[in-house]
Amino acid sequence: MTRRAGILALVGLALAAGLYAFLHYFEWRVREIALPPRGEASYNPLYALGNTLRARGHEVVVRPTLELEAMALAPGEVLLLASDVRVLGADASAALRDWIESGGRLVFVLPQSDHARTPPLLEALGVRLVEADGCLRWQAEQAPRPARLCGSSGIRAAGAASPWRWAWADADGVVRMAQGEIGDGRWLALPELDFLARRALRNRSNATLAWALLQPLLGEERVHVVYAVDLPPLHVLLVRHGWPVWIPLLLALLAWLWRRSQRLGPLLPLAAPDRRALLEHLRAAGEFALRRKRGGALYAALRRRFDARLQRESPVLAALQGEAQVDALAAAWRLDPARVRAALQPPDLGRPEAFAAAIRSLSQLQAPR
Repeated sequence: MTRRAGILALVGLALAAGLYAFLHYFEWRVREIALPPRGEASYNPLYALGNTLRARGHEVVVRPTLELEAMALAPGEVLLLASDVRVLGADASAALRDWIESGGRLVFVLPQSDHARTPPLLEALGVRLVEADGCLRWQAEQAPRPARLCGSSGIRAAGAASPWRWAWADADGVVRMAQGEIGDGRWLALPELDFLARRALRNRSNATLAWALLQPLLGEERVHVVYAVDLPPLHVLLVRHGWPVWIPLLLALLAWLWRRSQRLGPLLPLAAPDRRALLEHLRAAGEFALRRKRGGALYAALRRRFDARLQRESPVLAALQGEAQVDALAAAWRLDPARVRAALQPPDLGRPEAFAAAIRSLSQLQAPR
Protein backbone atom coordinates (compact mmCIF):
# COMPACT_ATOMS: atom_id res chain seq x y z
CA MET A 1 0.00 0.00 0.00
CA THR A 2 1.36 3.32 -0.99
CA ARG A 3 1.47 6.35 1.29
CA ARG A 4 -1.28 8.11 -0.64
CA ALA A 5 -3.58 5.10 -0.37
CA GLY A 6 -2.99 4.96 3.39
CA ILE A 7 -3.91 8.61 3.81
CA LEU A 8 -7.11 8.11 1.79
CA ALA A 9 -8.01 5.07 3.90
CA LEU A 10 -7.56 7.07 7.15
CA VAL A 11 -9.69 9.92 5.83
CA GLY A 12 -12.41 7.43 4.84
CA LEU A 13 -12.37 5.84 8.29
CA ALA A 14 -12.62 9.27 9.94
CA LEU A 15 -15.61 10.21 7.79
CA ALA A 16 -17.31 6.90 8.52
CA ALA A 17 -16.73 7.31 12.27
CA GLY A 18 -18.12 10.86 12.18
CA LEU A 19 -21.20 9.73 10.24
CA TYR A 20 -21.81 6.88 12.69
CA ALA A 21 -21.47 9.19 15.70
CA PHE A 22 -23.87 11.72 14.16
CA LEU A 23 -26.50 9.06 13.39
CA HIS A 24 -26.11 7.48 16.82
CA TYR A 25 -26.12 10.57 19.04
CA PHE A 26 -28.28 12.96 17.01
CA GLU A 27 -31.76 13.49 18.42
CA TRP A 28 -34.46 15.60 16.80
CA ARG A 29 -36.10 17.96 19.26
CA VAL A 30 -38.70 20.69 18.76
CA ARG A 31 -38.25 23.84 20.82
CA GLU A 32 -40.46 26.90 20.81
CA ILE A 33 -38.73 30.28 20.99
CA ALA A 34 -40.74 33.36 21.90
CA LEU A 35 -39.84 36.03 19.37
CA PRO A 36 -40.22 39.72 20.19
CA PRO A 37 -43.44 41.29 18.89
CA ARG A 38 -43.36 42.94 15.49
CA GLY A 39 -45.69 45.23 13.63
CA GLU A 40 -48.82 46.30 15.46
CA ALA A 41 -48.08 43.95 18.34
CA SER A 42 -44.96 46.00 19.18
CA TYR A 43 -46.88 49.22 19.92
CA ASN A 44 -50.45 48.09 20.65
CA PRO A 45 -50.59 46.51 24.12
CA LEU A 46 -54.18 45.32 23.49
CA TYR A 47 -53.31 43.53 20.24
CA ALA A 48 -53.87 40.06 21.77
CA LEU A 49 -57.22 41.12 23.25
CA GLY A 50 -58.41 42.38 19.87
CA ASN A 51 -57.46 39.10 18.16
CA THR A 52 -59.20 37.13 20.91
CA LEU A 53 -62.42 39.09 20.43
CA ARG A 54 -62.21 38.64 16.65
CA ALA A 55 -61.75 34.91 17.16
CA ARG A 56 -65.01 34.91 19.15
CA GLY A 57 -66.86 36.51 16.25
CA HIS A 58 -66.86 40.17 17.27
CA GLU A 59 -66.02 43.05 14.94
CA VAL A 60 -63.13 44.95 16.49
CA VAL A 61 -61.99 48.42 15.47
CA VAL A 62 -58.61 49.47 16.89
CA ARG A 63 -57.50 53.11 17.15
CA PRO A 64 -54.54 54.79 18.84
CA THR A 65 -56.54 57.86 19.91
CA LEU A 66 -60.12 58.69 20.79
CA GLU A 67 -61.83 60.41 17.84
CA LEU A 68 -65.55 60.53 18.57
CA GLU A 69 -66.58 62.05 15.23
CA ALA A 70 -64.64 59.51 13.17
CA MET A 71 -65.74 56.57 15.32
CA ALA A 72 -69.45 57.43 15.15
CA LEU A 73 -70.33 55.39 18.22
CA ALA A 74 -73.74 53.71 18.00
CA PRO A 75 -75.97 52.34 20.80
CA GLY A 76 -75.02 48.83 21.84
CA GLU A 77 -71.35 49.19 20.87
CA VAL A 78 -68.51 48.74 23.34
CA LEU A 79 -65.67 51.25 23.80
CA LEU A 80 -62.57 49.99 25.60
CA LEU A 81 -60.66 53.16 26.51
CA ALA A 82 -57.09 52.38 27.59
CA SER A 83 -55.80 55.98 27.40
CA ASP A 84 -55.75 58.39 30.34
CA VAL A 85 -59.22 59.80 30.89
CA ARG A 86 -57.75 62.98 32.38
CA VAL A 87 -57.03 64.24 28.87
CA LEU A 88 -60.74 64.24 28.02
CA GLY A 89 -62.38 67.62 28.23
CA ALA A 90 -65.87 68.52 29.35
CA ASP A 91 -67.34 68.32 25.83
CA ALA A 92 -65.93 64.85 25.12
CA SER A 93 -67.05 63.63 28.56
CA ALA A 94 -70.57 64.93 28.01
CA ALA A 95 -70.67 63.25 24.58
CA LEU A 96 -69.60 59.92 26.11
CA ARG A 97 -72.27 60.23 28.81
CA ASP A 98 -74.96 60.89 26.19
CA TRP A 99 -73.73 57.88 24.21
CA ILE A 100 -73.85 55.67 27.34
CA GLU A 101 -77.40 56.83 28.13
CA SER A 102 -78.43 55.82 24.61
CA GLY A 103 -77.17 52.27 25.16
CA GLY A 104 -73.38 52.43 24.85
CA ARG A 105 -70.97 50.39 26.97
CA LEU A 106 -67.77 52.08 28.19
CA VAL A 107 -64.75 50.40 29.80
CA PHE A 108 -62.06 52.75 31.13
CA VAL A 109 -59.15 52.84 33.58
CA LEU A 110 -59.19 54.90 36.75
CA PRO A 111 -56.43 57.54 36.57
CA GLN A 112 -53.84 58.09 39.24
CA SER A 113 -55.33 60.23 41.96
CA ASP A 114 -52.24 62.29 42.99
CA HIS A 115 -54.57 64.45 45.08
CA ALA A 116 -55.85 66.04 41.85
CA ARG A 117 -59.45 66.93 41.14
CA THR A 118 -61.84 64.41 39.66
CA PRO A 119 -61.61 64.25 35.84
CA PRO A 120 -64.63 65.55 33.87
CA LEU A 121 -65.54 62.03 32.69
CA LEU A 122 -65.93 60.74 36.25
CA GLU A 123 -67.90 63.84 37.20
CA ALA A 124 -70.20 63.17 34.25
CA LEU A 125 -70.68 59.59 35.48
CA GLY A 126 -71.55 60.81 38.99
CA VAL A 127 -68.49 59.53 40.87
CA ARG A 128 -65.48 61.20 42.46
CA LEU A 129 -61.88 60.06 42.52
CA VAL A 130 -60.18 59.22 45.83
CA GLU A 131 -56.72 57.98 46.74
CA ALA A 132 -56.21 54.28 47.46
CA ASP A 133 -53.35 51.79 47.52
CA GLY A 134 -53.08 48.05 47.16
CA CYS A 135 -53.98 45.34 44.68
CA LEU A 136 -57.00 43.15 43.96
CA ARG A 137 -56.39 39.43 43.37
CA TRP A 138 -58.44 36.94 41.36
CA GLN A 139 -57.60 33.25 41.45
CA ALA A 140 -59.18 31.03 38.81
CA GLU A 141 -59.53 27.29 39.19
CA GLN A 142 -56.49 25.29 38.15
CA ALA A 143 -54.57 28.50 37.48
CA PRO A 144 -50.87 28.59 38.45
CA ARG A 145 -50.99 32.18 39.72
CA PRO A 146 -53.71 34.75 40.44
CA ALA A 147 -54.58 37.84 38.47
CA ARG A 148 -53.53 41.11 40.11
CA LEU A 149 -55.15 44.49 39.53
CA CYS A 150 -53.16 47.28 41.17
CA GLY A 151 -53.70 51.01 41.23
CA SER A 152 -53.38 54.12 43.36
CA SER A 153 -56.95 55.39 43.09
CA GLY A 154 -60.52 54.43 43.77
CA ILE A 155 -63.97 55.97 43.46
CA ARG A 156 -66.86 56.90 45.71
CA ALA A 157 -70.41 57.90 44.86
CA ALA A 158 -70.90 61.64 44.44
CA GLY A 159 -74.39 61.44 45.94
CA ALA A 160 -75.93 59.57 48.82
CA ALA A 161 -77.06 56.52 46.86
CA SER A 162 -74.65 54.24 45.06
CA PRO A 163 -75.32 54.07 41.29
CA TRP A 164 -73.45 50.81 40.77
CA ARG A 165 -74.84 47.36 40.17
CA TRP A 166 -71.89 45.72 41.88
CA ALA A 167 -68.56 46.92 43.18
CA TRP A 168 -65.26 45.47 44.32
CA ALA A 169 -64.03 47.46 47.31
CA ASP A 170 -60.98 47.17 49.53
CA ALA A 171 -60.85 46.90 53.32
CA ASP A 172 -61.30 50.67 53.71
CA GLY A 173 -64.50 50.68 51.72
CA VAL A 174 -62.98 52.44 48.71
CA VAL A 175 -64.36 51.01 45.47
CA ARG A 176 -61.47 49.86 43.28
CA MET A 177 -63.51 48.33 40.46
CA ALA A 178 -67.19 48.89 39.69
CA GLN A 179 -69.86 48.62 37.02
CA GLY A 180 -72.58 51.22 36.82
CA GLU A 181 -75.65 51.99 34.69
CA ILE A 182 -76.72 55.26 33.12
CA GLY A 183 -79.91 55.20 31.11
CA ASP A 184 -79.80 52.23 28.73
CA GLY A 185 -76.02 51.83 28.88
CA ARG A 186 -73.38 50.68 31.28
CA TRP A 187 -69.82 51.59 32.21
CA LEU A 188 -67.02 49.62 33.84
CA ALA A 189 -64.18 51.25 35.80
CA LEU A 190 -60.98 49.20 36.28
CA PRO A 191 -57.86 50.03 38.30
CA GLU A 192 -55.61 48.98 35.38
CA LEU A 193 -55.54 47.02 32.13
CA ASP A 194 -52.25 45.18 32.55
CA PHE A 195 -54.13 41.89 32.96
CA LEU A 196 -55.38 42.39 29.36
CA ALA A 197 -52.19 43.74 27.80
CA ARG A 198 -49.67 41.87 25.62
CA ARG A 199 -49.12 38.25 26.77
CA ALA A 200 -50.98 38.56 30.08
CA LEU A 201 -53.97 36.65 28.68
CA ARG A 202 -51.85 33.48 28.65
CA ASN A 203 -52.42 33.35 32.38
CA ARG A 204 -55.64 31.44 33.04
CA SER A 205 -56.62 33.77 35.88
CA ASN A 206 -56.24 36.86 33.67
CA ALA A 207 -58.22 35.30 30.84
CA THR A 208 -61.03 34.17 33.18
CA LEU A 209 -61.28 37.57 34.84
CA ALA A 210 -61.24 39.36 31.47
CA TRP A 211 -64.08 37.24 30.15
CA ALA A 212 -66.09 37.66 33.37
CA LEU A 213 -65.80 41.46 33.11
CA LEU A 214 -66.26 41.95 29.38
CA GLN A 215 -68.76 39.22 28.48
CA PRO A 216 -71.78 40.99 30.08
CA LEU A 217 -71.00 44.09 28.01
CA LEU A 218 -70.50 42.39 24.65
CA GLY A 219 -73.29 42.10 22.19
CA GLU A 220 -73.74 41.93 18.44
CA GLU A 221 -72.37 45.41 17.81
CA ARG A 222 -68.83 46.54 17.18
CA VAL A 223 -66.09 46.74 19.80
CA HIS A 224 -63.89 49.84 19.70
CA VAL A 225 -60.45 49.51 21.29
CA VAL A 226 -58.50 52.73 21.93
CA TYR A 227 -55.04 51.82 23.15
CA ALA A 228 -52.57 54.18 24.76
CA VAL A 229 -49.23 54.72 23.03
CA ASP A 230 -46.88 55.25 25.96
CA LEU A 231 -43.72 56.57 24.37
CA PRO A 232 -40.71 56.99 26.68
CA PRO A 233 -38.96 60.38 26.88
CA LEU A 234 -36.74 61.48 24.04
CA HIS A 235 -33.51 61.02 26.00
CA VAL A 236 -34.50 57.43 26.82
CA LEU A 237 -35.16 56.72 23.13
CA LEU A 238 -31.79 58.23 22.20
CA VAL A 239 -29.95 56.08 24.74
CA ARG A 240 -31.77 52.87 23.82
CA HIS A 241 -32.01 53.14 20.05
CA GLY A 242 -29.93 56.11 18.92
CA TRP A 243 -26.49 55.06 20.17
CA PRO A 244 -25.32 53.81 16.70
CA VAL A 245 -25.69 57.43 15.54
CA TRP A 246 -24.73 59.64 18.47
CA ILE A 247 -21.65 57.66 19.55
CA PRO A 248 -19.88 58.10 16.15
CA LEU A 249 -20.98 61.75 16.11
CA LEU A 250 -19.54 62.24 19.59
CA LEU A 251 -16.24 60.64 18.56
CA ALA A 252 -16.12 62.80 15.43
CA LEU A 253 -16.74 65.92 17.54
CA LEU A 254 -13.95 64.97 19.96
CA ALA A 255 -11.58 64.32 17.05
CA TRP A 256 -12.41 67.70 15.51
CA LEU A 257 -11.85 69.47 18.82
CA TRP A 258 -8.51 67.71 19.25
CA ARG A 259 -7.46 68.67 15.71
CA ARG A 260 -8.49 72.29 16.16
CA SER A 261 -7.15 72.60 19.70
CA GLN A 262 -3.99 74.32 18.44
CA ARG A 263 -6.13 77.28 17.39
CA LEU A 264 -7.74 77.65 20.77
CA GLY A 265 -6.64 80.78 22.62
CA PRO A 266 -6.32 84.49 21.80
CA LEU A 267 -6.55 85.44 18.13
CA LEU A 268 -3.99 88.30 18.36
CA PRO A 269 -0.36 87.80 19.48
CA LEU A 270 0.65 88.98 22.88
CA ALA A 271 1.97 92.51 23.14
CA ALA A 272 5.77 92.94 23.29
CA PRO A 273 6.92 93.17 26.90
CA ASP A 274 8.10 96.53 28.15
CA ARG A 275 11.84 97.14 28.00
CA ARG A 276 11.85 99.46 30.97
CA ALA A 277 13.05 96.74 33.28
CA LEU A 278 16.09 96.09 31.03
CA LEU A 279 16.98 99.79 30.93
CA GLU A 280 16.74 100.00 34.68
CA HIS A 281 18.96 96.97 34.97
CA LEU A 282 21.58 98.50 32.68
CA ARG A 283 21.49 101.79 34.55
CA ALA A 284 21.84 100.01 37.87
CA ALA A 285 24.76 97.96 36.51
CA GLY A 286 26.50 101.16 35.30
CA GLU A 287 25.98 102.90 38.64
CA PHE A 288 27.35 99.86 40.43
CA ALA A 289 30.45 99.85 38.18
CA LEU A 290 31.04 103.57 38.84
CA ARG A 291 30.73 103.08 42.58
CA ARG A 292 33.29 100.30 42.33
CA LYS A 293 35.66 102.57 40.34
CA ARG A 294 35.24 100.35 37.26
CA GLY A 295 34.38 103.13 34.84
CA GLY A 296 37.69 102.66 33.07
CA ALA A 297 36.82 99.05 32.21
CA LEU A 298 33.52 100.14 30.60
CA TYR A 299 35.30 102.90 28.68
CA ALA A 300 38.06 100.51 27.55
CA ALA A 301 35.52 98.09 26.04
CA LEU A 302 33.81 100.88 24.09
CA ARG A 303 37.22 102.31 23.02
CA ARG A 304 38.34 98.94 21.65
CA ARG A 305 35.17 98.73 19.61
CA PHE A 306 35.77 102.29 18.29
CA ASP A 307 39.39 101.54 17.34
CA ALA A 308 38.42 98.31 15.55
CA ARG A 309 35.73 100.04 13.54
CA LEU A 310 38.01 102.99 12.71
CA GLN A 311 40.75 100.61 11.56
CA ARG A 312 38.24 98.80 9.35
CA GLU A 313 36.56 101.83 7.82
CA SER A 314 39.34 104.56 7.88
CA PRO A 315 42.84 103.03 8.15
CA VAL A 316 44.41 106.45 7.45
CA LEU A 317 42.72 108.03 10.47
CA ALA A 318 43.51 105.02 12.62
CA ALA A 319 47.20 105.35 11.80
CA LEU A 320 47.39 108.91 13.18
CA GLN A 321 48.48 109.60 16.73
CA GLY A 322 47.85 112.28 19.35
CA GLU A 323 46.67 115.73 18.32
CA ALA A 324 46.87 114.89 14.63
CA GLN A 325 44.27 112.17 15.09
CA VAL A 326 42.11 114.49 17.23
CA ASP A 327 42.10 117.20 14.59
CA ALA A 328 41.44 114.69 11.77
CA LEU A 329 38.51 113.10 13.60
CA ALA A 330 37.05 116.49 14.52
CA ALA A 331 37.23 117.56 10.90
CA ALA A 332 35.81 114.30 9.62
CA TRP A 333 32.83 114.28 12.03
CA ARG A 334 32.53 118.08 12.19
CA LEU A 335 32.85 118.15 15.96
CA ASP A 336 34.61 120.41 18.39
CA PRO A 337 38.22 119.22 18.85
CA ALA A 338 37.78 119.60 22.63
CA ARG A 339 34.95 117.03 22.61
CA VAL A 340 36.97 114.64 20.48
CA ARG A 341 39.96 115.08 22.81
CA ALA A 342 37.75 114.44 25.86
CA ALA A 343 36.43 111.28 24.16
CA LEU A 344 39.86 109.89 23.19
CA GLN A 345 41.80 111.18 26.21
CA PRO A 346 39.31 111.42 29.10
CA PRO A 347 40.77 113.34 32.05
CA ASP A 348 39.10 111.52 34.95
CA LEU A 349 36.77 108.55 34.50
CA GLY A 350 36.10 108.37 38.23
CA ARG A 351 33.75 111.35 38.05
CA PRO A 352 30.27 110.47 36.68
CA GLU A 353 30.08 113.71 34.65
CA ALA A 354 33.43 113.14 32.93
CA PHE A 355 32.61 109.45 32.31
CA ALA A 356 29.18 110.27 30.79
CA ALA A 357 30.67 112.99 28.57
CA ALA A 358 33.45 110.68 27.33
CA ILE A 359 31.01 107.82 26.59
CA ARG A 360 28.58 110.19 24.81
CA SER A 361 31.30 111.71 22.62
CA LEU A 362 32.84 108.32 21.81
CA SER A 363 29.39 106.94 20.87
CA GLN A 364 28.84 109.92 18.59
CA LEU A 365 32.15 109.21 16.86
CA GLN A 366 30.92 105.68 16.12
CA ALA A 367 27.80 106.95 14.40
CA PRO A 368 27.85 107.08 10.60
CA ARG A 369 29.11 110.33 9.08
